[in-house]
Amino acid sequence: MGEFFEGKITIDENLYLFKEDCELYNHLKLDMYAPLSDCVHADDLPRLNEILNSVKNDGNNNTSAIRMLCQDNTYRWFMIIAEKEHFEVNGQNMMTLLLSDWLLQSDYMNLLLEKVSYNDAYLQMLQGILLCYDRNADYLDIFMQQDNHHISFFSGNIAKWKQFCLENRVSKQDIPALFEFSDDLEAGRSGTYDILTNMFSEQGKESLFTFKCNMVHGQTQIVLGCIIPHAQGSAALLGETYEKDVGIDALNKKAITEYAKRAIHAAGDQKVYIGIIDLDNFKIINDTYGHLFGDEVLKLSGEIIKNALGNRGMLGRIGGDEMMIVVDQISDYTELRNLLRTIRTNIEWAYKGKGDNIVTTCSIGISCYPDQGSTFEEVFEVSDRMLYLAKEKGKNRYVIYTPGLHDNQKEMDCLHAKPQDIDAEQFKNNKIGVLQRMIDDYLIRKVVTNEVMFREIGLAFELQEILYVSEENAFVLQWTPEGTSYDISAVHAFYLDDDFVKCFDQNGMFFMNNYTIIEGKCPAVAKELKQRNVQSAIFYHLTNASGYLMFARKNSRSLWSEYEMMAFGIIARTIDIAIMNR
Repeated sequence: MGEFFEGKITIDENLYLFKEDCELYNHLKLDMYAPLSDCVHADDLPRLNEILNSVKNDGNNNTSAIRMLCQDNTYRWFMIIAEKEHFEVNGQNMMTLLLSDWLLQSDYMNLLLEKVSYNDAYLQMLQGILLCYDRNADYLDIFMQQDNHHISFFSGNIAKWKQFCLENRVSKQDIPALFEFSDDLEAGRSGTYDILTNMFSEQGKESLFTFKCNMVHGQTQIVLGCIIPHAQGSAALLGETYEKDVGIDALNKKAITEYAKRAIHAAGDQKVYIGIIDLDNFKIINDTYGHLFGDEVLKLSGEIIKNALGNRGMLGRIGGDEMMIVVDQISDYTELRNLLRTIRTNIEWAYKGKGDNIVTTCSIGISCYPDQGSTFEEVFEVSDRMLYLAKEKGKNRYVIYTPGLHDNQKEMDCLHAKPQDIDAEQFKNNKIGVLQRMIDDYLIRKVVTNEVMFREIGLAFELQEILYVSEENAFVLQWTPEGTSYDISAVHAFYLDDDFVKCFDQNGMFFMNNYTIIEGKCPAVAKELKQRNVQSAIFYHLTNASGYLMFARKNSRSLWSEYEMMAFGIIARTIDIAIMNR
């Protein structure tokens, strides 16, 4: 049937053909003297008529999928896009249908993907530095392919490229050649230049490279090129950087360190994250199950990390069960957290439920260039501190360096102390750190229960009661310093009747610092609060979990601070989400 993928036909209101693509006519079993409906599957005729009526009456394009009869007497699925023409024939409106054969389209896409895989394989075999310049977008990318990872030395426009090279990356005598090469890229000309540069070598070491470029002929405005080490010494310097570790499918210590330095050297103002990953209690695994099994755990952990990284970074082994990741292709902080959470979770679940009670977890410390240092050594040292902190906090977690939170040892000690061990002065000095840890453990890592979360919040904020009551008292969770209770009968007066709901503001909040505020509106609730000796309380009307929360103090009547109002708002939303999902 040929390489047919899509074509057009024009029909009148009675579905008779007015004109058609020759290739489409040969592909479908069309009869120019019969309506189009004759080659549409009977079950799909109502859908076709619905589409055409919509186009005719509303004038809007419409899309759907229908089965049509082909020359081999088989029905195949077609994507159909219908649009109304701006002319009439014999007083009838005309409509054009764009038809795409899904099966052949799929075959064609598979063929393209196969060609792409060939190209990727060639690129990885070349192990060279490549460049691609899009003249229309003024976008230059200089990169290498390593283990399916797109290692970018530079990305940006030509002006930024020139500035990048002027920052002590190109020998002064070769700057004119660099500018001529850049002009060739912009003009789409072929060019070859020998340039002395340190951007592809160990930081500070200049080597001679040949820069080549050539315009791709066709509709695209793409210039392709390569950058070739000029001397054997340069080639060796590039090659040794990417040696593999013999134990896992990752770079060795020298290679990942060199890659990290090169990534930082080429980053400019872009962020590069350095993360250190340590398998928790790995010695116990080796001693209990043997070193062969330990090697299996190490190899599987490496695979998990590489799969999570994808093309966003590189993995290397820096010693024993300790690995390092260099993440240089990531968009934002949220994506970084998702990446680390994926690594931590997948390693934790690698052997769960597979017998023998095998426990595999990891701890991760991570920091960022240029925020935490201008050199690899400076950033690595901060990441190492964060790894130590993750271990001290109980392992099986990641810690990302946070300015203000991890700047001195006192704050770090306060961060990983247990809530009941934090005295008032410590908490006063590091409220944000304590709150961050509580929420992270409760909602993100899910390593604490509702009961533990209530206890930690109560002790940290010096409360005498936290109460969650679901709609119509179907469920109750009450914390006091004496313990946790689920006794529904103990809170019979707390239910969200119309009078109580009116007490909450538009943000779902209600502050109670004296009984007179509530006595006139909800006398039953006021009476219950008096019996409980609640002097001050903050109520939150929950939406996801359906119900409300009360944070209460009984020892004194006091106004809530702005920080407490903000903190309890965050806590309430966290509990709202967590209770709904547990």
